Parts: sequence; C-alpha cells; structure tokens
Amino acid sequence: GLERFSRLFTLDEVETTTQKPFVIPREIERVTDELDRTSDASRAFYFLKSNINPEHPFARFSAGSKRTLKTIPEEKGIDVATELLRFFRDHYLASKATLVVVGKDELSSMDWWISPFSNVMSQKAALTRKQSDS
Repeated sequence: GLERFSRLFTLDEVETTTQKPFVIPREIERVTDELDRTSDASRAFYFLKSNINPEHPFARFSAGSKRTLKTIPEEKGIDVATELLRFFRDHYLASKATLVVVGKDELSSMDWWISPFSNVMSQKAALTRKQSDS
C-alpha cells in the first residue's frame, strides 16, 4: 500500500494526472463537496478566520472551493493544472520533505515499508529546475 501511495508523489505521475482533462474538474468537485460549513466546529473556525488580522498567517487560504479553484482562475485566465504542476515542481522536493512513521513494528520492518519514499519525492523536478536555470 505504501509503495502505491508513494507513486502519487512522483513528478511523472503528477504530470500524467494533470494532463488528463477530466481530473482537475473532478478534484475541484471533490474539494467543494468536502467543505463542511454546517457543523458548529467548522462555523466557529470560519468565523475566527474572518475576524482575525488579515496580515496574520492564519488568515491565509485554508481550503479550496469551486469559486477559488475554478471560477476565479477562469476569470483571471489561470490554468489550474499548469499551476498545480508548477507548485509540485517548486515544493515537492526531497530536500523539503519529512516523512514521519510511527509504529509498533521493528525499525528494520518499518524501514523496508517506507523505502519506496526514499527516491520518490520528485528527483526529476530538481533536475528540471537545474536545466531551466542554465
């Protein structure tokens, strides 16, 4: 399961996925559907966010919606798939990643389970960045 999960973090997988025309709209719908603004906890959270200093980091973006992921980008001529790929290339790098594993198993077993992550975190992105800097 972890090996399959780790493949989600490869540049090739992200490039392939973002190029499929049905993926981005489907994921935008999922994000929109997952927003829960009806529970007391979520209402309190959004109330707090709306009443704090807008310069404070907590006031920044915290969850997407159809408006923030589709409507506004379309109005501004922003291609969401391109921006997602750029974000991935800029931020999903092994040098910026930390993997934390907690378990009751022997360290050698857990090390074997997490080995798929050791070379997955977009090494190709680092190479791509170096080539574009030249």
